[in-house]
Amino acid sequence: MRSSTLIGIATALFTGSLACEGDHSCYGPQNDVVLTRNVRRMQPDAQNATVGPKGPLEWGQINFLHTTDTHGWLEGHIKEQNYGADWGDYVSFTKHMKQKARKLGVDLLLVDTGDLHDGAGLSDATKPNGKISNAVFEHIDYDLLTIGNHELYVTEIAYETFSNFSKVYGDKYLTSNVQIINPKTGQFEHIGAKYRYFTTEQGLRIMSFGVLFDFTGNSNVSKVIKAASLVKEPWFLEAVNYTKPIDLFVVIGHNPVRTNVTSSTFGTLFSTIRKMRPDVPIQAFGGHTHIRDFTVYGLCSKLTRTGRYCETLGWLSVSGIKSKTCKANHNPKGVPNPTRSAIPPASTGTASAGLPKSTTASDLRYARRYLDWNRLTFAYHAEGSQ
Repeated sequence: MRSSTLIGIATALFTGSLACEGDHSCYGPQNDVVLTRNVRRMQPDAQNATVGPKGPLEWGQINFLHTTDTHGWLEGHIKEQNYGADWGDYVSFTKHMKQKARKLGVDLLLVDTGDLHDGAGLSDATKPNGKISNAVFEHIDYDLLTIGNHELYVTEIAYETFSNFSKVYGDKYLTSNVQIINPKTGQFEHIGAKYRYFTTEQGLRIMSFGVLFDFTGNSNVSKVIKAASLVKEPWFLEAVNYTKPIDLFVVIGHNPVRTNVTSSTFGTLFSTIRKMRPDVPIQAFGGHTHIRDFTVYGLCSKLTRTGRYCETLGWLSVSGIKSKTCKANHNPKGVPNPTRSAIPPASTGTASAGLPKSTTASDLRYARRYLDWNRLTFAYHAEGSQ
């Protein structure tokens, strides 16, 4: 009986699909509920870009997609062609890009560096801000995330982040220097994980930290540990000198990437790690200042920052990382590969001035790109992921 019913339903659906011909529209009122599900998931008023990317992305041994300072703009910018994609488009894009990475035999990590709300109606219409938009944000399977200052101004938002958002991502949500009073114990504890040591799908062994700049505008239920104190804490030093091999440090932070920006604390973190581990590559991702930026600290150290408001998506690829366990292709076939080395600027007034340098020559090669947040860009780069 059940099988005959299913056959009847399938027959009806198939017959209906053949009926959408001539003057009969599949989008007519009589079919509105069922057939609109077959329409592409695009907001009715959204515009798409008319000019595509300049060319395909370079893929390396390990690759990163980076978001920061989204501030609730998950709906996208409907009236802006170049930024017209929404969060659902990005969710789809990340899934396709993960598939493409596996086909190429390389790693792809998704990174976000905080400030998820305060700036758009979608996130700010609830109390506390982000209560509903965070649930939309969570559809991305991020590999590494960290906290922003906008998660700490208001006590209710800080506790929403601690009680709910951080639990969704577990040890992927890094708050190395941010603590909150646990209402059950009355004691300070880290909102997320202090660090994450993990092995990628292709076997690369990574140690990661998530560090907020020395922020002082938080409510009194949270505490931001200054970077100068953080790097002296026993657990931090033990993590840098971890008992298991580290192929790459990935330091993420809601934090300006240039050390000559007053609020940046990346230099403190970098100097400590580099003095203890002089030859392990360091890759950092920043945020907070709402600009696209990139800087080089040394032959084995680069930092990137990726704009704001779902206008920009950052792409970075790296090849040449030495590892006894990584089986990733350093130069995957059929796609462009990274070719640039990390060359620190010569001027003493730059972001890398006065920082310790790696003691050995580097075989690392890099490529980076800033992608406009639109469906045309996403579709172009996801091609070949099937």
